Amino acid sequence: MTAEKYILITGAGSGLGRCIALNFAQKGYSLALASLMATELENIKNDIEAKHTNITVKTLAVDMLQANAHQTIAKWIDDEKIYLHGLVNNVGFGYAGEYEKTDTVFLNNLLQLNVVFTNNLTHILAPKLLANKPAFILNVASMAAYFSLPYKTVYAASKAFVLSFSKALRQEFKEKGVNVSCITPGPMITNDEVRERIKHIGWRKYVTSIAEPDKIAAIAVKGVLANKAVILPTFSDKLNVTLKAIIPSPLLAFVLGKLSKNSF
Repeated sequence: MTAEKYILITGAGSGLGRCIALNFAQKGYSLALASLMATELENIKNDIEAKHTNITVKTLAVDMLQANAHQTIAKWIDDEKIYLHGLVNNVGFGYAGEYEKTDTVFLNNLLQLNVVFTNNLTHILAPKLLANKPAFILNVASMAAYFSLPYKTVYAASKAFVLSFSKALRQEFKEKGVNVSCITPGPMITNDEVRERIKHIGWRKYVTSIAEPDKIAAIAVKGVLANKAVILPTFSDKLNVTLKAIIPSPLLAFVLGKLSKNSF
């Protein structure tokens, strides 16, 4: 009997993570969903299992800012006898603000979640994925990964790590049966706070592609299953990366400074 294939998705309670879960469910994968939000996890579990009676959804409420969170998740995977076929490192958060005025604890938490936890979870689960090959890893970075963004200084640096980490690990794992992909979306309306913030960015909201997470999730799932290395989900994202390569660095830095300063 073939083992039931599970995809582990972090930050699956809402936003992009929830939408990615719904997309994998449509393709017949069972799901292991981890998030801080127990109620939201229960809601998505009920929604998916009501629509897809042939798959199983397991959930774990866990604070991924805790130093041992990756170990908690790995133990849960073992205890539940989950046959891990894919890992989606989606959890993370960002900010906009002046560097010296941003709380140190907040910045440390951002690095812990976006960088340290992403690495730790991938590292502890890599042997399981390698043992269950063919398997995959999908890391969620950001368009910010390509740019040194003033006023989003630490966030952009954390996502640059995710992109670089993904590319390097892809080369390391490509002959071992585990494909690694990274999606780098631009602005997304992931919650009401983001939706409200967009109202105050002025004219930029008319020239920047601001996507809904369900659209990005569909592209992400299609891309990782097609074994794409880097997934640029929208035309605007592709254009931004192209422009970065041709705009002189001093001019690019000036433009980024102006745009970023008006983001908070």
